[in-house]
Amino acid sequence: MLRSRLAIILSLMVLILAACNFPGTSPEDMGRLYTAAAQTIVAEATLTAAGQSQVPAGSVEATLTLTTSPGAPIVEVSVDTNCRTGPGEPYDIVGYLLVGESAEVVGRGEWGQFWVVENPDGSGLCWLWAQYAAVEGDTSALPVMTPPPTPTLAAAEPLVLSYVAEYQGYFACGDDFHMSFLIGNDGQVELDFVEIGVHDLTSEVVLFEGVCHIPFVSGPEGCEPDLESLGPGGVAFISVPVGSTDFLPPEFWHHDVGARIRICSPDGRCLEKLLYFVPE
Repeated sequence: MLRSRLAIILSLMVLILAACNFPGTSPEDMGRLYTAAAQTIVAEATLTAAGQSQVPAGSVEATLTLTTSPGAPIVEVSVDTNCRTGPGEPYDIVGYLLVGESAEVVGRGEWGQFWVVENPDGSGLCWLWAQYAAVEGDTSALPVMTPPPTPTLAAAEPLVLSYVAEYQGYFACGDDFHMSFLIGNDGQVELDFVEIGVHDLTSEVVLFEGVCHIPFVSGPEGCEPDLESLGPGGVAFISVPVGSTDFLPPEFWHHDVGARIRICSPDGRCLEKLLYFVPE
């Protein structure tokens, strides 16, 4: 369109120049040519200016679009509050809503104890405890959110069951000889059950085999057990009769003897130790 108008103007200018050199052209004719050309230029300028003020059909105007949610409920807290991936301590903390800050509420927990909000410290959503929260706005249309699966917690390592056992010696208790074994609890759980067997390996004789329901003795030469359990870090003794002073032959004291000691904790775990010694 613009090119055609320019062509018309240029054609008029050429005609004017040609008329100047054409024989017989009067001054009145030249004046009429100049007037027509000027009127044409003014008309074209007016059309061009008018056309620039109009938006061509089919054009698209750029507009700025805001992503805020007008009228969305807003939550604030009176105490700094964790924001987690789900409702409660089993879920990881992914953000914090601090006093003086606010967050947009997009959902709620089933029992009203949590709000689901835009994460104040990152992208996505998180669950905010409602204990210290105050919500401004209409929450009646908020959806009830389904919590994500509870994270699988690593199984806690069991407390260590451990003890040391040593042959302590023998001594007389009335008409019987007793053997004494030192027990030191170097584990993390209580010890409360003892099963013990003492064998003369040289003569293949069973000297003692049984369960001690009150297993521990507080002193190294105690004849009667007086401790029902042994806590972590404690030291006590196991005292068992191995025969009468008349029954044991003198050569026994130079025989090889083996003791099997099995000690258990209240949760049913047991640990067994074997001791070998010569009772001299």
